Amino acid sequence: MCKKILIMLQFKSDKLIDYSHKLSKIHKSALPNAVRFTLTDAAKDVYFNTLQKHAYKEFDVKKASFFKTFSKYKPAEGWNINNMKATAGMVKGNKPKSVASTEIAKQQYAGTIPNKSYIASDSQRNSKGLLKPSYIRAISVKPIVFSGSNYYKKAIEAKTQNKPLLIKRNNKGVLVKVKRINKGGKEPIKTEILANYESNRSIKLKDVHPFVNNAALESGRKINSFYIKNAEKQIKRIR
Repeated sequence: MCKKILIMLQFKSDKLIDYSHKLSKIHKSALPNAVRFTLTDAAKDVYFNTLQKHAYKEFDVKKASFFKTFSKYKPAEGWNINNMKATAGMVKGNKPKSVASTEIAKQQYAGTIPNKSYIASDSQRNSKGLLKPSYIRAISVKPIVFSGSNYYKKAIEAKTQNKPLLIKRNNKGVLVKVKRINKGGKEPIKTEILANYESNRSIKLKDVHPFVNNAALESGRKINSFYIKNAEKQIKRIR
């Protein structure tokens, strides 16, 4: 995961300590099971509920499933409660869609995005100045490249394949979306500028949008109730 948070449980309240003591007495698997299921419940709560909730506060999300698509949770594993953990966060993979999750996750703490070839146009940012998910999806695919030969053919290719068109000369250019093609009209090819292009450029993000951390904090406040629920299940199961 390109940005992940760890979900951990600490036995600080008397009630949790009492439950832990009971579990350790009734069976050797009871306490590890309760802790493992608790950590997993918290990670699932981030994935299914709080991550999307806090992302919607920070980003202009047009498609409800966007952050669920680019996020994931990993259940806790094993039997050693001292090393047990569950994780949740934005997914980084080898597929083109990982570009989207990387750029969204970078805005968690700001920082620098290396090899940032595209600088989005103003129309591709929301009222807070954040990149729109529709733009990020557009740059997640390999564009059709026009570099000085048969512009009309390349525009048709981009429109047909639903890909952006990179109009490029040397290491600079402009990335556009082909919106309409009218052969023989006054404006045969109608485009929308998505971004300016310059190869191998890096940019620094200034704004901080800690949506993943905020999601973890909200889900973390539920962890005691998750543990009590799972402890009681273990007690009922063994008795």
